[in-house]
Amino acid sequence: MAAPSSSSSSSSSRLAPHQVARLEANAHRAWDCFYKSNGNKFFKDRHWLLEEFHTLTPDAHHKLTLVEMGCGTGATVYPVLEARNAACATSTAVVHACDYAPTAVKVLKKHAAYEEANINAFVCNVAKEDIVACGAPRLAEESADVATMIFALSAMSPDTFAHALEQARRVLKVGGTLLIRDYAEGDMAMERLAGKKGGMDGIREIDERFYMRGDGTRAYYFQVDELRSLLTTGGFDVASCSLVSMRNENRAQELIMDRRFVQARAVKV
Repeated sequence: MAAPSSSSSSSSSRLAPHQVARLEANAHRAWDCFYKSNGNKFFKDRHWLLEEFHTLTPDAHHKLTLVEMGCGTGATVYPVLEARNAACATSTAVVHACDYAPTAVKVLKKHAAYEEANINAFVCNVAKEDIVACGAPRLAEESADVATMIFALSAMSPDTFAHALEQARRVLKVGGTLLIRDYAEGDMAMERLAGKKGGMDGIREIDERFYMRGDGTRAYYFQVDELRSLLTTGGFDVASCSLVSMRNENRAQELIMDRRFVQARAVKV
C-alpha cells in the first residue's frame, strides 16, 4: 500500500524519484551503519511491553513461540525472556528474532543472556524476503503464538507494508496474535522532520508522512484508521488499534516532547 499523495505538499518539496530509489536500495546499509555506530546503547530495553501487551506474559502463554520482526539489538527480546524467567522457572519460550541489519543481529547474539537453544536470530528483510526461508530450519510456517513488530513497519517503504504483514501472517498459528507499536502522525519527531518546531535543513520528505532522517534511515508516521485497514486487508481480525499520546520532559535540556504512537493487537483468522 503506497502512501497517498499530499495535497498540502508540492512535489518540489520532496526528494526526487532517483533519491527515493537510492534510499530504498540502501535502507539496510543505513540501519547497519546506525548499529555499527550505536551498538545496543540507543534503544532502551522495552520492559513496558509486557504491561501494554499481556499476550507476552507467562499467564497468557505458558509455552510461548515468539517471532520478533525488526529485532534490532534485542530491546524487545531480552525483556520478554527476562520477565518470563523471573515469573515462572518452568515457563518456556522460543524466540525467532530477525532484522535486516546484520550488525544488529551480531550485537543481539553477543548479549550475556543470549542462548542459542531458545533464540534463533537471523538476518531477514521482511519487507521483501520470505521470513520462513530466512529462519529455516528452526522457523516453520504457522508455528508462532505471537509476532511483534515494534517500530518496524515505519522503517519500511509503504508499498512493502502488505508483504511484511503477510510474513507475520505466515509464521503465526491460526488464532495467533500480531502486536504492533509504531510512530503516529503528529509525533514530535515528525514535526521536526517536516520543518516545524525547529526543523532540519534540506529536504527530508519522501512522501506524505514518510521522511528521511539525517543518517539515511527512514520513518513513516501512521494514522490509526490506516493501520487498521492494513491489518484487516492483510487477513487479521483487529482486536484493538488506538493512538497512544504521552508527554516526556527533559529537564536537563528544558525540552517538552509530545510523543504519539499507534498501537495494535490483531489476530490471524
